[in-house]
Amino acid sequence: MYLWRNVNPLIPHAAMKKALLHFRLLSVLLSLMCLPACSGDEPQPSAPGGGGGETEAEAVDLGLSVRWAACNMGAAAPHEAGGLYGWADPTGQAVTDQVHDEDYNWTSPLYGGADPMPDICRTIYDLPHMSLGGCWRLPSEAEARELVDRCVWREETRQGVKGYTVTGPNGRSIFLPMAGMRVGAEPYEQGRRGYYWTGTRQPGATGAVSLHVGGSTGGQISSDYRYQGCSVRPVFGTDSTTFTYDSPLDTVDRRVDMGVLSDSGKPLYWASGNLIVRRYARAYIAHDPTFVPEHRVFEDNALEWDLFSWGDITGRIHYFSPEWDALNVSSLPNEISGDARYDVARAQLGGNWRLPTETEWQRLYENCTVEFDTDLSECRVWLTSKTTGQRLCFYFVGYILADLGQLWPGYYEHLQFLSGTRNRYALIYRFKATVNGVLRDEIILSYEWHHHGMCPVRPVTE
Repeated sequence: MYLWRNVNPLIPHAAMKKALLHFRLLSVLLSLMCLPACSGDEPQPSAPGGGGGETEAEAVDLGLSVRWAACNMGAAAPHEAGGLYGWADPTGQAVTDQVHDEDYNWTSPLYGGADPMPDICRTIYDLPHMSLGGCWRLPSEAEARELVDRCVWREETRQGVKGYTVTGPNGRSIFLPMAGMRVGAEPYEQGRRGYYWTGTRQPGATGAVSLHVGGSTGGQISSDYRYQGCSVRPVFGTDSTTFTYDSPLDTVDRRVDMGVLSDSGKPLYWASGNLIVRRYARAYIAHDPTFVPEHRVFEDNALEWDLFSWGDITGRIHYFSPEWDALNVSSLPNEISGDARYDVARAQLGGNWRLPTETEWQRLYENCTVEFDTDLSECRVWLTSKTTGQRLCFYFVGYILADLGQLWPGYYEHLQFLSGTRNRYALIYRFKATVNGVLRDEIILSYEWHHHGMCPVRPVTE
């Protein structure tokens, strides 16, 4: 993670400490209320750094559409260079430039892969968003252009570091050091130019839009190869100004109160539909629990899909994909629910959404009555809460067994759902049983041990 020690010289140290205390108290209250970090009309002015110390990353209001961080990712002060990162690398660790085959076809899954999203702002590929959380993210191309067009750029040297002071319409400023760039492990042009990523992909597949610092104009919009290492200057704001998300999750409450508690003893809300991941937009919760995308898993022509491997937050890795070994499922924690590094629901939906644990699945089943639709062409199970009367529909959409590599469709009348617990897939199964001499349908909840398969996800939130 990254250490940020940004202190605005215009604010006395004592006042800064008081402001930080107020912010932390507000953060605790918001977390207790289960509110997302970006839920208010006005974004919070700071977010915690990841360096382990009691530091804060200042969001500077320049009078623009978003606030800009006072220093680079990985830097401890505005004049420091910080790190040089590949585009769409949420780990911040990738340095290789070997991403093509001999015919110059992009073959690497790194840096967004062969067919990256057009905008990675506030996605799992956004380094500052994944590292800092909340409303921190990469700037969009439009926001970088706004910085160029609406601000005054002045070359300056701070503590021996060359860069540009960028002053906004309201008179406040930030300093952008000319930290150079990196190709592979080799740095270039340090002290001569600066290269800053945006979250916007360049038309085509090999580059992404960047902000170049230096030259006669100070700042200009350009592009660089995605495998090159560039500086990252986060912004603090809501959705990217160049990308419109049309997710139903943004406008409709998909939470259902089934009257059960989470493992931590808090009220647990279940999503009304399954998780759907999309190639070019934010993931969402299906508005209809019986919705099945045209493509069930990620493939070249898939726009959205609904079957996922345990421990993969991209939604793109399966047992037969070249990235499977790198996922190294056996090394993951036994419980991944709520861990944004491994929980696909938390990483894709954000907020408090996550995978349910094995015990939360069991608690749901024990608190509900179960009804199976008589129309066998539909294969639906309804769980009705004994305490709240609310209902959940589970549609038998099928799943994939890794050892067979094929889809088992819903007409087999049983369905596996992912849980956050290793090797424990919730299995809803219909069978015929004789009860008190009467043959009737029975629905059970049991568990399977396959962690190599691909299953749908029914998220939960507290």
